[in-house]
Amino acid sequence: MSLLSNKQKTFHHGNDEQTKGLITFAYGAQQYIDLAIALGQSIARFSPEIPRALVTDSPDANLIRYFDPIIPLRSEWGSDVSQKLFIDIYSPFDKTLFIDCDSIVLADLSFAFDLFNERPA
Repeated sequence: MSLLSNKQKTFHHGNDEQTKGLITFAYGAQQYIDLAIALGQSIARFSPEIPRALVTDSPDANLIRYFDPIIPLRSEWGSDVSQKLFIDIYSPFDKTLFIDCDSIVLADLSFAFDLFNERPA
C-alpha cells in the first residue's frame, strides 16, 4: 500500500473543476476492515464514478478492489476518533465526503457534493 499523489483521480459533478471523492477510515480489528469492504461494495454499486479513498493499517489485498488510493494510517496522529481530525490532510481530493465505515450506501451520492456548493470549507 502506498499513498498515491494528491488529486490523482477526478470526478467532476456540475461545473465545478475541483476533484471530489469519498474517504473512510478502517483500522485495528478485522471487523472494521470487513465493514469498509461492505461500504466500498455499496459505493461501487450506486456511485461507481466517485473515487473512494481509505485510510487503514490493514494489508488486506481485497481493499484495493474498492478503494484507490489506500492511504497508510499515521499512528502518531492518535487513536480512535482523533484520526478523523486529520481528514483534510489524509484526503487526496479537493472536496471530500467522509462516510463512516459502518455505513452502507443505497443510492447515488453525487448530489451530496451539490449540497455544499457556495459554502466555505
